Amino acid sequence: EKVAAEKVAAEKVAAEKAAAEKAAVQKAAIEQIASAKETASTASFSVWKTSAFPEKISVSDKKVNTYNVRDALARVARLRTCYSSYDIVEEINNNRNFRLSDQEVYLSFYKGVTKDNVQYIADSLKENDTLESLSISCGGIGGNGGQAIGGLLRVNRTLTRICLRHTFIGNRGVSFISRALKVNKTLEYLELTQNYIGDRCAHDLGEALKVNKTLTYLDLKYNSIGREGAQYLSEGLKVNNTLTFLNLQSNHIGNEGAKFIAEALKVNNTITDLDLTYNDLGDEGIQYIGEALKVNNALTHFKLGDKHFFDDDDYLFFDPWVGNASVQSIAEALKANNTLTEFHLSVTKIGEESVYCIGDALKVNTSLTKFYFHVAENGDESVKHISEALKVNNTLQEVRLEGRTHGKGESAL
Repeated sequence: EKVAAEKVAAEKVAAEKAAAEKAAVQKAAIEQIASAKETASTASFSVWKTSAFPEKISVSDKKVNTYNVRDALARVARLRTCYSSYDIVEEINNNRNFRLSDQEVYLSFYKGVTKDNVQYIADSLKENDTLESLSISCGGIGGNGGQAIGGLLRVNRTLTRICLRHTFIGNRGVSFISRALKVNKTLEYLELTQNYIGDRCAHDLGEALKVNKTLTYLDLKYNSIGREGAQYLSEGLKVNNTLTFLNLQSNHIGNEGAKFIAEALKVNNTITDLDLTYNDLGDEGIQYIGEALKVNNALTHFKLGDKHFFDDDDYLFFDPWVGNASVQSIAEALKANNTLTEFHLSVTKIGEESVYCIGDALKVNTSLTKFYFHVAENGDESVKHISEALKVNNTLQEVRLEGRTHGKGESAL
């Protein structure tokens, strides 16, 4: 009896301790939310249950939703008590009538989402009239998932941002999304990174760009778009007047693809940020781009070439194996272009004449504010000519020169 009594007493003490710890965690969370509400513009939230909160928490009779907390408050209070995507997927799998709260503004899934439950997620969002952003990363939703998202875009009127990163939707899935873009009137941001997209998909996206009037940001990096795909996209860009950002990094458009993109740049007047890094471009392709830059009056950030040398994201890049002809073509373009503000050039070795052309361009260019130059060989001559240009240029604010020199270049600078 004594042993049993001691056991009961010990269990009681343990339960009281656990209850006290739980109450302390809940109190701390409520204090964080209350503190954040004083500075955040959004005041109506509801917190879903987590391992720390078996029940919903009510703050000032306002239900606090953790996705609103993460999106609107976490940046202020650094709150991290969010309802995990795994919990939502489990809830959807267990309850096919699951519907998201009307307070949702942001929803992000990292893994966990499959082709078997993405349809239920899409269906639950069709009736939601507050969600603005949906992100699914590293989930094998496949073509069926793309079809579900496409169906959602046809009826949803609040989503402005969708990110599908590495979800294996492929050409079939993107085709459904592309067709939905023709009728959707709210989506502004679409990321389809690393989704095994090829030329067929680029055709559908190009057709969508011809009629869509709301999309401003399109990210297609790390896919398999080739020459034909670049042609399809360029046809869409020629008539589209809303897209401002296009990322084609790490595709395979080649020189011919660059020619098609260059043709679009000659007539498009809305694209301000274009990324063509890692696209197998040589002298011919870069010369096409150079000709386009002479007449384009919209681009401010243009990435082209190999990004291996630097970590910066907002500069014009060049492949390290380009030759004199392409460098001289770009130099001539810089003399005529008056909208590019940041320029980054990386080459392995160019002749003194080409270096002189770059320096000469910097003497007359009036729009560049940052210039990054990497040359593996002939560095001394490069620095000397650029130093001469800096004597008369009055717009550059930041210059970065890298490469192999033997002291003469530094002396000139």
